[in-house]
Amino acid sequence: MIFEDQGITYHDVRIAHENWPALKKELVESGRNPSGQLPIVEIGGQTLSQSISIHRFFARIFGKTSGPLFPCFSHPVDPTFVCIVQGLYGSNPVEQYTLDNAQDTLGDAAKETLMVIFGKDEEAKRVYYAERAPINLEKLDKVVAKHGGPFVLGKTFSFVDLTFYMFIERHLPQVPNFVERFPHLGFLHAAVIARPNIAAYLASDRLPK
Repeated sequence: MIFEDQGITYHDVRIAHENWPALKKELVESGRNPSGQLPIVEIGGQTLSQSISIHRFFARIFGKTSGPLFPCFSHPVDPTFVCIVQGLYGSNPVEQYTLDNAQDTLGDAAKETLMVIFGKDEEAKRVYYAERAPINLEKLDKVVAKHGGPFVLGKTFSFVDLTFYMFIERHLPQVPNFVERFPHLGFLHAAVIARPNIAAYLASDRLPK
């Protein structure tokens, strides 16, 4: 979604289940992606892996601000790439810490979530959404509330708002009275889908089937 938000053209390749074992073997054995996990991004002859690392990578070079432009001399893909200072990863170390802390808090919650929702134990799912999810969501609601919202950094949009949005999307249909119980998460969700490029994407046929 970070590409969509920033209006970046990309080619979305979906891997068929039956093709994944061979591709995984090639990625691992070639050293392109030792973890053997998806998603990956291929750019400039490089293979980027680990979803949050990918988000952080592009958050550093995307964004539209009034700040000055500088060549990204240490850019691992293209040393001539022109990045925008104060992109989607905060404008100073304190903001970057705030984003990392929020993302790590979300990551802790997501580990439990993914283990349950992609499993086959329906009773475990019921218990998770009824008992565990509200605990995690309350913590995340407080993270957003700390700076007043609607975003994690208050009025400044960042890549973490997209990861929060995706987490919220998994819970909205399953947790009763979500917005009333977790108003700051509801506020963030509404603010993300109101961003013009995101709104256009959600209304398009580009959404994964």
